[in-house]
Amino acid sequence: MVILAVILAVFVCILTVWAGDYRVSKNEDGLYTVQYNPEDYSYGPTLAPTSHKRKVLIVCLTNLARSPIAESVFRKMIKRRRISDQWEVSSAAAFYWEEANNDIIREALHVIGKIDPDYDEIKRIHAQKTRQIPKDAFRTNDFILAVDEMSYNATLEKRKEWNEVFTKAQVMHFDKLDPMKISNRWFALHDHNFTHFYQRCERAIQAFDTKVNSIM
Repeated sequence: MVILAVILAVFVCILTVWAGDYRVSKNEDGLYTVQYNPEDYSYGPTLAPTSHKRKVLIVCLTNLARSPIAESVFRKMIKRRRISDQWEVSSAAAFYWEEANNDIIREALHVIGKIDPDYDEIKRIHAQKTRQIPKDAFRTNDFILAVDEMSYNATLEKRKEWNEVFTKAQVMHFDKLDPMKISNRWFALHDHNFTHFYQRCERAIQAFDTKVNSIM
């Protein structure tokens, strides 16, 4: 029985080390110990590494200002924590908007440029080419984040209309993640409020991460 217990303990140690979370080291007394691998903490306390790539879609009314800003914030956070390869982030519009305010778009692009100069959607936004929520969004995304209640309700309506009620995507909105209210009508925003919205994105995404890690 003793030999069996020793063999089992050795097997568990080998399996644990193989999983990549721990490492074996030898102390001054010649005894072997299992320790956490320090490299596993390079990601920081939030948005932890996952075993599979998660997909998140961020939604606003037009996809020309707020959702691209939120997408840029999300990309910046996962890039800073070196887990960009484990998240796929995109943004879309909950409504079709025929004409947008050029000043609003210009100010939004100014904020996005400060957050993520390499954001690959700048040309599309500058051309006012909105991207609608794709019909497979509720099946292909793990999470859909709406920046306000109007976008949230519109997203749920699309889910119902497209008979996607029982698909996997979890739909959340910033008002629940970040209770601090700001002016949320995109056509009433100016650069000062876009800066506030950027700060709100950081708070909401941090709260989203805490929630996700508690349910996954």
